Amino acid sequence: MKTVIRYALAFAALAALCLPGSAIAQADESLDNFMKMMRKDIKAVKKELINEAGAVPADKADAFWKSYDEYQAKGKEIFERQLKNLKSYDVNFGGMTDDKAEELVKNSLQLRKDRIALLESYYGKWKKIVGPINAAKVVQCEYAVNAIVDAELASEIPLIQEPAKK
Repeated sequence: MKTVIRYALAFAALAALCLPGSAIAQADESLDNFMKMMRKDIKAVKKELINEAGAVPADKADAFWKSYDEYQAKGKEIFERQLKNLKSYDVNFGGMTDDKAEELVKNSLQLRKDRIALLESYYGKWKKIVGPINAAKVVQCEYAVNAIVDAELASEIPLIQEPAKK
């Protein structure tokens, strides 16, 4: 499990290249492509971590992975909204207004709520498939990878600034 977490940390460091103010973030299409590639890799890391945790008994694998893939598909919409919010932050960074700052914070808080609500609803499905202990392992794996990515994002996104006074 430690190997997978190290891989996720290294991957999250690469993700920092696409954050506001970076060269990659300057080209919208490059950012979109990079974020899609990152999302695909994160999905693979999560699956590897879940397998390494032994959360999916062989006789339940088909039903579980079908449900997990549905979860990931629904999570894609949240990811796309997060990307849109990050782009808006980047675009408005130099001329932030109170209204835009409030909008960005509200969006960010809603994204977190939506991500937790989605995980909570799928935990209920997964515990019926693999049992509560194995479903809890899946939730722990989700938390671990999401925490790494969130921490990397938080460390790389510059703090919001007051607009320059004229």
